[in-house]
Amino acid sequence: MYNNADERLIAGESEEGIYAALGLDWVPPELRECRGELEAAAAHRLPHLVSLADIRGDLHAHTDESDGRDTILDMARAARDLGYEYLAITDHSQALAMANGLDEPRALQHAARIRAAAREVEGLTLLAGIECDIRPDGTLDLADDCLAQLDLVVVSVHSAFAQSPPR
Repeated sequence: MYNNADERLIAGESEEGIYAALGLDWVPPELRECRGELEAAAAHRLPHLVSLADIRGDLHAHTDESDGRDTILDMARAARDLGYEYLAITDHSQALAMANGLDEPRALQHAARIRAAAREVEGLTLLAGIECDIRPDGTLDLADDCLAQLDLVVVSVHSAFAQSPPR
């Protein structure tokens, strides 16, 4: 920050320098919400934010089997190369026809391919899952016996958002 009168540096050449000149820890943009972050910066009590180095895996990933772009193996290798410990493949279920969602036979075949890929990619736990749609009546669009054969089930609402509350 420069003094406009004589172009003399008065605070710092970076945000961090400006905060330091004010006796504060640097406040990351994610924390700038006028919710006590300046007081926390002055007291050196800012919370630790999650960084890329903290991420150990991904529990919701789509492949080219539904609306993703890459194969199971490509996804698994990329996850391993990022240093992930685990990856769950959770392609869409049948209710999302526009996303090429999986019905029960396809979901189980896909799970078998995920488990086969897991044997090819060392150093990564690869989980077979699905993103199962919650229908307007609250039921899931795949049967319980199908879902029970998967490692992970993510459930999501994709339609019928404007329903009235139950009476």
